[in-house]
Amino acid sequence: MRDNSATNASAFRHGFVASFPHITHLTLTCRFGRGLSQLTHLIEMLCLFSALQDLQLAEISTFVDVDSVPATGVPPQNLCSLTLAAGSAGLILAWLRLVGRPPNMRSLTLSLLRHDDAAAVKAALEDFGDALHHLDITVSFSLSLSSGFYSDPLRVFNLSLLSALTLLTIRDPSAPRTWDPNLLSRLLLALPAPSPSLRSISLELALSSYRNIEWDVLDAFLSSEARFPVLETVLLRLHHPIYCKLVGGALPLLNARGVLRSEWRGY
Repeated sequence: MRDNSATNASAFRHGFVASFPHITHLTLTCRFGRGLSQLTHLIEMLCLFSALQDLQLAEISTFVDVDSVPATGVPPQNLCSLTLAAGSAGLILAWLRLVGRPPNMRSLTLSLLRHDDAAAVKAALEDFGDALHHLDITVSFSLSLSSGFYSDPLRVFNLSLLSALTLLTIRDPSAPRTWDPNLLSRLLLALPAPSPSLRSISLELALSSYRNIEWDVLDAFLSSEARFPVLETVLLRLHHPIYCKLVGGALPLLNARGVLRSEWRGY
């Protein structure tokens, strides 16, 4: 969607968009110019999709500050799944905090956060993280400040707040470099005690970046049936097939419990 003029934007929102009132799944890529009005137009448009259940915002390219998000509109009340890519997470979650989260929203997927997104995402999870059943996040502990992406996930993602979680997915695409791989352990060790509904944990990792992680600590923590009474799967998606043969030895308690799985994700 490109907002070239107020007239075109209005025609698009109230003409073309209004012709599809029963849409349940929507994917958008938005590129805006400067100014708040374009973001307001987007919000108004999203509110027209009253039947929407699954929204994926591939990108929002704009210069609007998160603190300027307008408290207008009523989001689709049937929305249950929200996927936000770089640049959209902070704006959309800040808006939902202002106007109210849709009551059925249970699934949140976030790509790597930009610096400007971090505070708004943290605040949103503090507000309604306990309602989420599914959280899928992409993180990196090794990015430089110059990358433009946020590199301190521990400050944003407080997993202790996610008391209703059934499915957790964490992806880290980081290339090997000097950093502490046990930061991922600290992220996971914050999961609620107990986590009565958590059934699946999926970790997608470049294992070459995590070869020095304290596997025994993770193994003892995740294999605890007292903490995770209904856990069915701990899936490691790895970037090379050779590592799939090694994880069973690195995580013997999970392997013995019968919940450990591994697969190779070729790139």
